[in-house]
Amino acid sequence: MKTHVTKLVLSIFLILALASCKKNQAPTSVDLTNQIKGQNRIMLTALEGLNGEDLQLAYGTLTPDEIKAFWIEHIDTFKAHNTLSSPQLTVVGNLKAFIENNSLDLSSDSSHTLVRNFQTLWLPGAFGVFSNEQIFLLAYSLYDNIEDDYYYKQNPGGGGSHGGGGGLHKPCQCEQGSTYWACALHPTQCAANDCIPSSDGCGFLLFSTCDGFCNILL
Repeated sequence: MKTHVTKLVLSIFLILALASCKKNQAPTSVDLTNQIKGQNRIMLTALEGLNGEDLQLAYGTLTPDEIKAFWIEHIDTFKAHNTLSSPQLTVVGNLKAFIENNSLDLSSDSSHTLVRNFQTLWLPGAFGVFSNEQIFLLAYSLYDNIEDDYYYKQNPGGGGSHGGGGGLHKPCQCEQGSTYWACALHPTQCAANDCIPSSDGCGFLLFSTCDGFCNILL
């Protein structure tokens, strides 16, 4: 009996020692990856609860890793909502691979150049297999459907406290002169306005300038 107790005590000490060593070990690449994924999931869940200006402003605060996570999830959602042909899956896969393999840093000039160059290469293939609306939703919109995107362009304060009338300054929503669906497939409505411009937040993967406002009265 004493021998069994001794073995049990030794086993407990061994387990505790191993646990202590593991706890004090430097995190592995797998540990760090899982930690980043967990942080990104929290971020994505928070973004899902935002609309209008709140969502646009929140997107501008994301880190490169968070932007990458956002677009990967966005693309996966697009794939889940659409029955895609083999050529379409190839085009979507090329976009996703670009996002996964490059840094998307809104504050980096090199990232902006990289995104513009990829857009030039990617769009012709996308035009061949997708409608304008599908391309817009896939790579130009924070939303998963045109109705939401267009609604929150016309009601930018719908997501929270930043809305309202009375001539209050609001963030610009679109890029003037853009030939690509600046206001959710209504490009002629992107007009000069007393809005607050930004160097990004519009266009392909939201890396283009926002310097106009979507005016439903135009």
